[in-house]
Amino acid sequence: PPLLNQLPYTLAVIKESLRIYPTVAALRDGQPDFFLSGDNGQRFPTYRCIIWGDHYGTHHNPRHWPRPEEFLPERWLVPEGNDLYPPKNAWRPFERGPRNCIGQELALTEIKVMLALTIRKFNIKDAYQEFDQLKRNPKGWQVNGQRAYMMRRGGGHPADYYPCKVTLASNGV
Repeated sequence: PPLLNQLPYTLAVIKESLRIYPTVAALRDGQPDFFLSGDNGQRFPTYRCIIWGDHYGTHHNPRHWPRPEEFLPERWLVPEGNDLYPPKNAWRPFERGPRNCIGQELALTEIKVMLALTIRKFNIKDAYQEFDQLKRNPKGWQVNGQRAYMMRRGGGHPADYYPCKVTLASNGV
């Protein structure tokens, strides 16, 4: 897909969206010889425990991500050494290591295709104001100043399933 490879900003938007709204978390069985370490060096056994890898927490941790609550696709386009450059192994929507999703490249390619075709034909605008009026919630709930915040409902979903208005694009395509 040579044309898809000419969309670096589109891929950056997708990666930043998956950072802010990771779709899954990871559950693992603890092992007798595996320990978690706290900031103070204290070790915690994992044997007979279920370990939950919280991707949302990792992706929003200011110790790893500068300006973690901001939508900054540019962080995926800057050179290594830049303050915004993503830390190694911190982006985990497809997991890492032996549990890495084998369909990651295919999934990212499919998302790029669908996003490019969708934004080419449609304009999408949030409708939270109308939604809040309809639900008699004049202020609307916000988290970290964001109206579209992550909800856990068996997977990651934006608040209230992101009510939006979709119109045909007027770009003549």
